[in-house]
Amino acid sequence: MSPMLIAPKGGAKTAQTMYAEAVCAPAVCNSSTLLVYQRWPGGASVFFLCVDERPEHAYVADCGADSAISPDGVCSLACLREGRLPDASRPQGYFECVRTAGGFGSPVPATCPPGTAFHAASQRCVGAATNDDDGDHPEEDLYAPSASESESLYMLPAFYRIGVASAAHQIEGAWSEEWRSATVWNVGDVAHDVQLLKELGVNMYRFPLAWSRLLPRGSQEEGYDAEALDYYNNLIDELIANNIEPVVTIHHRDIPQMYLDDGGWFTEAIQDRFVDFADLAFMSFGDRVSSCTKLKRGRPAQVKMWVLLDSPQAHCMEAYEGVESAPGLGLEGTGGYGCVHNMILAHAMAYHLYNNTYKMIQGGKVGSALDLQFQMPASNSREDAEAAERANVFTFAWFADPVMVGDYPAAMRDVVDRNSFGNGLAASRLPVFTAAEKALISGTMDFIGLNHYTTSLTRPGTAAGLVASIYNDTNAVSHSRASWLRTARDGFVVAPWGFRAALNWIKDRFNNFPVLVTANGYFGRRDEECHDPDREGYHSVYMRALARAVNEDACNVVGYMAWSLKDGYNLKTGLAYVNLSDPERPGTLKQSARFIQDVTRTMYARYVQPV
Repeated sequence: MSPMLIAPKGGAKTAQTMYAEAVCAPAVCNSSTLLVYQRWPGGASVFFLCVDERPEHAYVADCGADSAISPDGVCSLACLREGRLPDASRPQGYFECVRTAGGFGSPVPATCPPGTAFHAASQRCVGAATNDDDGDHPEEDLYAPSASESESLYMLPAFYRIGVASAAHQIEGAWSEEWRSATVWNVGDVAHDVQLLKELGVNMYRFPLAWSRLLPRGSQEEGYDAEALDYYNNLIDELIANNIEPVVTIHHRDIPQMYLDDGGWFTEAIQDRFVDFADLAFMSFGDRVSSCTKLKRGRPAQVKMWVLLDSPQAHCMEAYEGVESAPGLGLEGTGGYGCVHNMILAHAMAYHLYNNTYKMIQGGKVGSALDLQFQMPASNSREDAEAAERANVFTFAWFADPVMVGDYPAAMRDVVDRNSFGNGLAASRLPVFTAAEKALISGTMDFIGLNHYTTSLTRPGTAAGLVASIYNDTNAVSHSRASWLRTARDGFVVAPWGFRAALNWIKDRFNNFPVLVTANGYFGRRDEECHDPDREGYHSVYMRALARAVNEDACNVVGYMAWSLKDGYNLKTGLAYVNLSDPERPGTLKQSARFIQDVTRTMYARYVQPV
């Protein structure tokens, strides 16, 4: 495989300009290095290619993820991280990458057990999908107009809450990325983003706070950053001035580096540290004071919707059970459970802080946003139904049950205890709440936040080679039908019937407790710009599913927020295109934004054929 040469519009991309912020060593270009690939120190897959004797003219060659390039320019699969890599030539094949004291060796070929295939996203062997595309599947409803159904079913209640959500790197800049310098906080960016929200016609906007920016040394005692504080104050002021309700997410994966170095969410100490940060947020933005010293009474509270934690289960699985994001502890079988346990306790402590100190003055509501990529049975068998239920419990109910009813789901406790003791452990890998902690965590949600993007079909199955893992505890594997529409994110399909089913599952499990859809959106290609009919169709059928859940199923869904306002730096999710070559990072509304504009104006989710 030949490398991909990266060149900008209008000429060659130089090594220095492409990675200027990375402060990498420049290419060495002379007569002896012409057309010789030189390794970039920041990554094994990236090399410089001298096209003449001037280093500033050097091209950059990139083999892509999980590959390295040889000095003669040949790309091949390589072990650059621990884990498993797919074998493109065999569905059942994969390669093991294990780090030893001497570093990485070559990828070691391996084969999944009979009846399974390798799933690259989860790096495990899953049950091979059977040919279940034959016949009709009436439950797979795209909610197209029908002569037998009134379009009034797709009208949302008047003054319904409709908004959009964003991640910090989308609205503030990805300062942690190697190639991006720290963001300059300014009101101009705020005004532009709020203008986009006004054009959409939404009445809610969810955005996260950056813990490491507001408290660069971690705690209030060590001092806050006044510039960061003013940035959020300006944003909230601008939103309120335009009749857009701010919904503030206190934690969305951001944590000060010194706390990461100390073990992050795998330590008990993080609980008090998070409560300290939440206290700053409540005090500073709940009643619109710019001072962090003392609450000023007599001023109306302005932030009335607080999301304490976003995607706690997914974050813990990626950063503590796995190695996909910082701190990347890779504690298989214990990292996810320990991380979520601390997050549950931190959530409850922050909830009580708000209730006891701020609620009487501010009158706000507090919850957390939990992921549920819904699992439906792959067949009518009892085993598949149990596997799907178990999968939903081991994701959504893992966090929701403790903060709603005071303990982990009984099914989780039974399975993890059995598997732990069966593996010879003296204690369960799933932590145990004390009686006092159960009392502390129970009933600590004013609303349930739901992040939902897709649906899968599920049957019993275990992950090969992962004896003591959450995957084997769950004992469920998933797939989708070949006929389902795909998004650009691996494994994520367009399945609005699953969204409706998820809302009903939450309704039944939690006695129709209020649900705020905190994120729902479509993952587009990296080269997507303003033409995105696939996203327009996605939002159409998902909002039609939402309307049916509200109008027909009486699901207590109090609002809906699309993900997201602007594109980030990888797969595209935004309603607004961002020109990354422009240092100002302006946003331009895409084709899909027209649908959101129509809904906010008419409260009617018209049908757009998904593509």
